[in-house]
Amino acid sequence: MYYANKVQKNFNDNKNDIIELFIEHYGEEYRQLITQKINNTYIDFTSHPLTTYAYAKENNELDTVTYQNAQTFQNINNQCNQKLFEEIKILFKTIFPNISPKNINEELIKTFLINEKQPFIDLFSSEYEETLKNPQTPMTTKLSINEARQQIINVAKDAGFRMGNLNPVDVDKFIKARTLLIQEIQKEKVQAIPTLNKLKTDLSTKIGENGILSQANLLFDFALKEEPYHYQLENISIFNKEKPDFYTLIKMPIASLAKKGINSIDVFIINKLIQAIEGNGKKAGFRKYNENDPNTMAYEARTENLALKLAQKLHNNGIYIADNERTIVKSHTIANELFAYSAEFFDQYEKVFSESAINNKPELLTEKFGEAWNKFARYLDQKLKSILANQKKGIPNPNVMDQECIELIGQMCYNYSQNANLDMNVN
Repeated sequence: MYYANKVQKNFNDNKNDIIELFIEHYGEEYRQLITQKINNTYIDFTSHPLTTYAYAKENNELDTVTYQNAQTFQNINNQCNQKLFEEIKILFKTIFPNISPKNINEELIKTFLINEKQPFIDLFSSEYEETLKNPQTPMTTKLSINEARQQIINVAKDAGFRMGNLNPVDVDKFIKARTLLIQEIQKEKVQAIPTLNKLKTDLSTKIGENGILSQANLLFDFALKEEPYHYQLENISIFNKEKPDFYTLIKMPIASLAKKGINSIDVFIINKLIQAIEGNGKKAGFRKYNENDPNTMAYEARTENLALKLAQKLHNNGIYIADNERTIVKSHTIANELFAYSAEFFDQYEKVFSESAINNKPELLTEKFGEAWNKFARYLDQKLKSILANQKKGIPNPNVMDQECIELIGQMCYNYSQNANLDMNVN
């Protein structure tokens, strides 16, 4: 808690300077928009209570509050888990009175009914039945499902479950009830996280209590984020019909990141703030909130490249949020694998990309760079997939532009200059 509170104070104390940093980059005409977006952004720097405890203990910074928070959470977590097991047991016996074993212990419940990856019982739902009956389903998929089912039936039989007699409709009913039950239990767990109440108070002031309650499950999930991977940091949007202003929640679990030995965290923060400024709920800058959007990796690479530049400028001005004067600014995201193929181009035309992103107009890039832009965006997407696939085989990223990349960038630069000359002639 101490480290998170310190970082939160640094952010709050330097918020005006951070806002000015972005205004200097995007332009004075966006002052009101940037100020509003930053003020409507909430960064939670806390980590899971148990992670915070472990980190503080390892670094001899364990204080009373951190210890008590961890103990409280652990106690409530154990109580909630036990309650969940008992409720699931009752639920299962109610819906499946004829196939339940006499003694359902916690291990059986974890394995067959609430397994984190996929509960075995879910394989007998209507969804899987429809997959098996669908003539379009590949035979390999059908065989895989049937084999998995048979293995489960054999294992379950030894445990006392007669899973071969499951009715898909009953399974659906169980899954729906289980989902609601787990959500309720999660709510109880989160009540043991002190920062959630502050988060709810901060947001309800802006959004209103009804807006908060309508997003309850989102907040509960958000508060429990421990983030096993730093590139999975969440950037969550909240909407309220009565107050349609755009709000952004950013989870930046400092202790979790520090525990993994990750530093240069200010780049993470700036990256997320860029997305907060450039997001409008439907689009993040010049890409849609859609994994299939062809601009996705181009946007990620450009944004991370910009975040590095702005974080360095922040440090040059003597301002640090989670970092310090010894920190070397660097990237920790997979987007940096594309820097050798795109960073120089993004730097040269950042003014165009910023205008496109902050106005959520991806079409501006095609207007300026022609169809070559769409080809380049697809190139970056495929290039990253190729790099990651090769790395699994032990083949490093060459970090050298190939002929296709050189030609596409050359074509985009030519198109831009032609369009610029055309605009001058028109004017």
